[in-house]
Amino acid sequence: MSLISNTALILCTCTIACVIIRMIIPEGRTRKTINLIITAFLIIVMIAPIKNLFTKSETFPLSTPDEAEITSEYNDKVIALTKENIRNSLIALLKQNDIVAENVYVDIKTDKTSGIFINYIYIYLSESNINNSAKAIKITEENFNITPEIILS
Repeated sequence: MSLISNTALILCTCTIACVIIRMIIPEGRTRKTINLIITAFLIIVMIAPIKNLFTKSETFPLSTPDEAEITSEYNDKVIALTKENIRNSLIALLKQNDIVAENVYVDIKTDKTSGIFINYIYIYLSESNINNSAKAIKITEENFNITPEIILS
């Protein structure tokens, strides 16, 4: 990072110095000659850091993240969001059918082709909602193609 900041500092300083020199020089042939010299100087000052970058052994410490790590993190986030979306959808479906679930737990797995499938669903019902357990199982089977396990809490 110091290479970049040093280069920027040198460029700014040289540009300011060249502008001041141009302001001091009077009109005429001298000004045209000085403008040519200043332009050449600024071009050299701009090219020098690029040349030095390739001739020096100083390199930018660029680190690229591991592709497997990125893929793994992305898959974990997709699975977590999918679990949460299925859970919220099931809770909403049960609520629409007047079934109040104390909690819903969804477990998801992936296969070798990164396909996602529901491993199991637990629906926690209170003692007062035990009458609705068959209805909750039916709703879950119709919407998610899996038979949930009903747990009394």
